[in-house]
Amino acid sequence: MFRTAYRNHINLSQIADSKANIMISINAILMSIIVSFVSTRLTDAANVWLLVPAVTMLMTSLVAIIFAILGTRPKVTSEVFSLEDVRRNRANILFFGNFVNMSRSEFAVGMREIMADWDMLYDSMIHDLYSLGLVLQKKYRLLWFSYSVFMVGLILTVVLFGIFYFNVGF
Repeated sequence: MFRTAYRNHINLSQIADSKANIMISINAILMSIIVSFVSTRLTDAANVWLLVPAVTMLMTSLVAIIFAILGTRPKVTSEVFSLEDVRRNRANILFFGNFVNMSRSEFAVGMREIMADWDMLYDSMIHDLYSLGLVLQKKYRLLWFSYSVFMVGLILTVVLFGIFYFNVGF
């Protein structure tokens, strides 16, 4: 059961990272195209109307990229935990952010102790799965914002382009 749950969490995390990578790539390409396209068209005063939809799409892409990056940015606790913290259940030795500041010997002792105590082992695994779920929730929430901003910005840009294009009188 734990193996399946861990695998599901890892798969969901990889899916979220992949989707974030897609958002970052698409929006970075869009930003490059928009900047190069609009900058070459602004030499003619008749094309100044392009600025509003272009800036709208640039800002949309920037915000979408920021949310996608925030969703994939690693976060490790800066707290220092000791073997005693693990024994008192204030730290989870199964999470690397909790044991990274321990010495190798402390880590080995902690792992042996947790493997000898089934209740402590299962409690640590349950806590670890719960923590992974919280991380996934945050990733997917930020990814949802990224995709939502992109969708709304794309619609707004098309609407603004239509409004400005037809009001200029082409």
